[in-house]
Amino acid sequence: MKFEYWFERVIDKLQRQYGRFAIDRLPLYIVGLNAFVYALNYLNPRYVSLLTLNMEKVFQGQIWRLFTYLFIPPMTNLLFIFFALYFLYMVGSALETEWGSFRLTLYYLIGMIATTFVAFCFPEAHISNVFLNTSLFLAFATIHSDFQVYLFFVIPVKMRYLAIITWVFIVINIAFGSLITKLVTLVSVVNYVLFFWPDIVQNVKTMHRGSESLPAFSRVSEHPFHRCQICQRTEKDDIELEFRTCAECGKEYCLEHFREHKSIGHRAEGEKA
Repeated sequence: MKFEYWFERVIDKLQRQYGRFAIDRLPLYIVGLNAFVYALNYLNPRYVSLLTLNMEKVFQGQIWRLFTYLFIPPMTNLLFIFFALYFLYMVGSALETEWGSFRLTLYYLIGMIATTFVAFCFPEAHISNVFLNTSLFLAFATIHSDFQVYLFFVIPVKMRYLAIITWVFIVINIAFGSLITKLVTLVSVVNYVLFFWPDIVQNVKTMHRGSESLPAFSRVSEHPFHRCQICQRTEKDDIELEFRTCAECGKEYCLEHFREHKSIGHRAEGEKA
């Protein structure tokens, strides 16, 4: 059984058994508590020091630190933190709409457990929620790669390009960072890899097929890689068109018709042109 199908079935089983524990409107709680801690820092920075992931203190009984570090925002200027938290809420809410509360809760929980595990292994390390929140952004950018934001309220840029820049920094951290930096960076994408493994595999296959089909001097393949079973459109009809493969029937659909197909009871993992 392919990993993506196995993982999909595991999630379905977990949702049937533990779906009642999903946290509805999780992004709202995350952003709200981050805003609260930011305000708390202005009242007395000492309060924030009681929330950090200090494993020495955890071993002394301050168990709350295993969770409260998730809600410590960057202590920067008010304007930056406003837009940072707004962006985090937008990303999280979009993921909750796409996945549902249970999958988003599970995604966040896996990232939290992986991050906390590094803190257990290296108690002296300073662990924050930055990489965990980054994993939320990467998930959003993968699903909504064409979503456009305006940097500095002026420069339009699509999510896919911001994601590429983020991945570059991740690779740099893994390649040149300290051992702790490498581990923290690696575990920050564990949840992403688990949830988007089919996309990763498909992208690798697409690049491999592309390299085999091109001669020494680059030539565009005459045959499309993707074709919707309903409307018969391919990536050659529209380079922005997204495709999904149904995990049940194994057939491929454009995003519009995949959602119709999914609504009748099929579950799937994605692949994109």
